[in-house]
Amino acid sequence: MKNIVLIVFIAGIFWGCGSSKKNTHAELMQTAPGWVRQTPNQPSYYHGVGRALKTTQPDFRERARQSALSELASGISVNISSSSVLNQFELDNSYNEFFRDNIKVSVQQNLEGFEMVEEWETDDQYYVYYRLSKTLFEEIKQERIRSSLNVSVSKFEQARTMIEQGKTYDAMGFYIKAVQDIRNFLGDDLSAEIDGTSRTYSTFLIGEIMNQLRNLQIVYPMDKFIVKPGEDKADKAFDVMVKDSQGRPVSNLPVKTTFSWLPGKTYESITNTKGIFQIIPERILPGLINETITTVIDMKKISENHTQDFLIQRLFTDVSDSRYELPVKVIPPVFLISIDNRHGRALSSSVYNEFSELLVQDGICITPHDGVQDYNLLVNLDIFEENQVGSRYTNKLKATLVVEDGNGNTLHSSMVNDVSGVGITASGAIDDAFKSFMGAVKILLYPAMKKQVFNP
Repeated sequence: MKNIVLIVFIAGIFWGCGSSKKNTHAELMQTAPGWVRQTPNQPSYYHGVGRALKTTQPDFRERARQSALSELASGISVNISSSSVLNQFELDNSYNEFFRDNIKVSVQQNLEGFEMVEEWETDDQYYVYYRLSKTLFEEIKQERIRSSLNVSVSKFEQARTMIEQGKTYDAMGFYIKAVQDIRNFLGDDLSAEIDGTSRTYSTFLIGEIMNQLRNLQIVYPMDKFIVKPGEDKADKAFDVMVKDSQGRPVSNLPVKTTFSWLPGKTYESITNTKGIFQIIPERILPGLINETITTVIDMKKISENHTQDFLIQRLFTDVSDSRYELPVKVIPPVFLISIDNRHGRALSSSVYNEFSELLVQDGICITPHDGVQDYNLLVNLDIFEENQVGSRYTNKLKATLVVEDGNGNTLHSSMVNDVSGVGITASGAIDDAFKSFMGAVKILLYPAMKKQVFNP
């Protein structure tokens, strides 16, 4: 009898286990609160619902919380007003989107006043619901704006003091920090009291920065820079001064210089205590006529020196109203060509004409008069082996090319050997060797010579 009762008891246990089953997700959702199934949409609140798996995330409560706050923050729109700092800078849409993305992250990191409404969980999932009153959010935001404006205006006034003291570089730092203090509200229409008058702060702040940049003067020591290709760049270096509106030298100021004949290259300098920096013009190739040297105030470098905030750095990257251009006049170099050839005037004349044509095509002048040249091009030709086999003639030509400066210093030297020529006459073989020689000149020797002489 006891055995029968035990069997019935065990069977009942297995029957109970077999008849109970885990509820499906759909069944659980039927009993879930409404905010789990769909995020609430009360107009007077921002809402956020977060969810996290319990099984794979030991910190599931914090993960769900962050997810809820992220959703809540995403509902807070980031607008850009017509009188905001961003519109004063006239930036493109890519920066505006970059700004919005950064401010949304900042909003989430600095959320205040939100409340947890409810939480709900199953065996393997956890849900939490947060909300934030729009009225409370706006009150908190306006208080933050007031606080940020007070700090920013203080920096703005310090910048003015630095300007009065002739410390332009330091003033730019305070201006940048004044912008950084309102970085979370760059898209808002801000007002502040300046000089006893309520002003649109964004317009006024950026306007003053741009005015100070316009007041800077980049003073070149000449009206036009004159240069000849091949001149030593160290010999052509010159000093440039930066002054403020009062004529005072501006020290420690980063500047950028570019040369029109070297696109893509930028040279950075910093003014010394006398407001001076040096420009060392890069060598210029023949063939150019009217070029420019351009110098601008490097606001990107100034901003990087005064803030680590990439949002602010990027804002100032392309800002510069102090752009100065120095015209460059290129004087063509003058060559005297000398041909040393023991095999006839006609060949010498042909070689002379070929080299003249190459040089003139590159904007180089040729002179027949000794004493007026900048460079001497010496070409030595020699036929060193002549043969006749039947009715065919062959010969071999060798040549040296030397370029000297006006003082007789060798700037370039090259040689070709074993240039072969074939013809049905002796002169025809020489002509063929000459053609081969000039082919080597055009392809190899002349480009190497020009590069070494004008751009070593």
